[in-house]
Amino acid sequence: MIIRLTCFTPNPERWEVLASALGGTKVLATDLWRLYSLGAGRLGIHSVPSESPVAGSCAITLEVPDLEEYLAHARPKDAELSIGDTRHGRAITVTSPSLPTFFIDPIEGEVTHSGETAAAPLFYTEHVPAAANLLASLGLEPHLSSEAGTWADLTSDGIAAVHHGKPGYAPSFEHPDLDQLSENLRAASIRATLIDETFGRTLRVEHPDDPSTAAEIWSNEPQTDLYGYRQGLPTAR
Repeated sequence: MIIRLTCFTPNPERWEVLASALGGTKVLATDLWRLYSLGAGRLGIHSVPSESPVAGSCAITLEVPDLEEYLAHARPKDAELSIGDTRHGRAITVTSPSLPTFFIDPIEGEVTHSGETAAAPLFYTEHVPAAANLLASLGLEPHLSSEAGTWADLTSDGIAAVHHGKPGYAPSFEHPDLDQLSENLRAASIRATLIDETFGRTLRVEHPDDPSTAAEIWSNEPQTDLYGYRQGLPTAR
């Protein structure tokens, strides 16, 4: 199962510069769609007009080889899975009380890996334990969760994180060497600021659609300090 971050943008060229600086390789291109492979997971870039209501937003999609086969064996926890035609093609729609509605798509293009950056997008939800359990039931592997029950991440080909907050999505990445990544980004004229957080270092990266510091995209190093965290799924509180 591949985890894909999809960004809807009136500035596809800027996103492509970022994708290349992250070490990505383009595996598919049409008039409105670009798909990049990363070290783990994928980055999709969908061109939209600046006046589009989704301009500057993102979404999280899971990709599987065969929708019908996946659906036949799926055992979702507290979610409804329905297959059919959507605005972007045939897909499985995942509807649940714990996560914003999202899709499971068929894998497109060549399945390959490029560079060391992992796609690590965030689901925001007010129901973190339930959301993490749902993603695990769909086939993602539980990794870390906070003891406070406000954070969890799960892995497959890529990383999907669940964070407490107003329901929605946010772009994020993970890279094992933020010093090297920072150099790559700056060489591409992309602003990048290294910050030492309590859980580890993070790189605040200029957003292709919004140059303000408030919109910066986080790229984290793999977490090694587990104080306040545990392996596996969060527990309900």
